[in-house]
Order: sequence, then structure tokens, then C-alpha cells
Amino acid sequence: MNILEINLFIQEDNLKNGKLNKSISAFKGVSYEILQLFNKKFSIQTQNY
Repeated sequence: MNILEINLFIQEDNLKNGKLNKSISAFKGVSYEILQLFNKKFSIQTQNY
């Protein structure tokens, strides 16, 4: 139980200090590609209606 409490404390501290709010640059690029694929797929489906 002590390990869980320590882990929760560390995670809460990281959130307060903003360490987890910084996004990874590689993720930004991949998320853009996923968004483009999503838009392409659903724009084709909406044009057929």
C-alpha cells in the first residue's frame, strides 16, 4: 500500500508542476496524421449522402 501512495503522490506532484502537460513532439506529428486520415474517411462518407 505504501508504494501505491508514493506513486499517487508523485503523479499528483507532476500534474501540479505541469510536467505531464507538455506534449511529446513525435506524438503531435502522429496525431496530425491520424486526424487527416479520420477527416478523409468521414468526408468521403458525408459526400455520399
